[in-house]
Amino acid sequence: MVNRVMVYGANSFYGLHLCEELVSQGIETHAIFIEETKDDQQRLVDEHLLYIGRNALLEVEQYRSDLLDSEADVVIVCHEELRCEEGVEYLIQASEISKQKEIPLLYIHSVSERANQDKRRVNLKRCMNVLKEGESRYCQLKVPLLFGPFQDKTEKVNALLLEYLNQQISHIEIDEPVVYVKDATRATYGLLDMLQEGMVYYLNGRKFDDKVCTLPITSSERNNEVKQNEKIIEVPETFSLEECIKKQIDFLREQ
Repeated sequence: MVNRVMVYGANSFYGLHLCEELVSQGIETHAIFIEETKDDQQRLVDEHLLYIGRNALLEVEQYRSDLLDSEADVVIVCHEELRCEEGVEYLIQASEISKQKEIPLLYIHSVSERANQDKRRVNLKRCMNVLKEGESRYCQLKVPLLFGPFQDKTEKVNALLLEYLNQQISHIEIDEPVVYVKDATRATYGLLDMLQEGMVYYLNGRKFDDKVCTLPITSSERNNEVKQNEKIIEVPETFSLEECIKKQIDFLREQ
């Protein structure tokens, strides 16, 4: 049973939402910020931390080279944005902890259209080589296009919603599956006790139901070809996609 988790990249959009979900489930969470954030992104991180509030289960610190957590049951690296053009010392460190303690390492990255850009594919290949060379007990979680509170306005879903709110477009067309971030982190939490070395997990993206959705919005569906050692993880639908989008519109209006 997982009682304590190290989360590298906790200052990313998905990383901090995952930390929030973990502490809400009673999991001790060691949140590690692995890179400096831009001013506008830092504001969102600060607001999110303020929203979470003080919690005895949450320990937040900046990455350092001598970092160690002898009590962790799982190591997580959140790279959904794949900003790893420079050093990957933290990834080497996470891999070493996984190897020494013989605990799973869950490497999280995106399969959205943005992640398919050449630079990001190069970054992903580099990171996967680090994990392989580190001989850690790693597995992967691939996440689709995400949206939710405390996300930068320039991200795909937010940018489209803002265009709609500003009457620049009359119809919102998202050309790939989407997942509300809180549903995605809940699914990730449910995965932690069943992680298997070498497995590749996919969070199953959703599409808007044109027949029942009252908003002028559509999205596409993509079928993942499941190979050996791969598994589709169904995302729990706490709210409908339309309800989630309306929540996000309210959040953007308050910013």
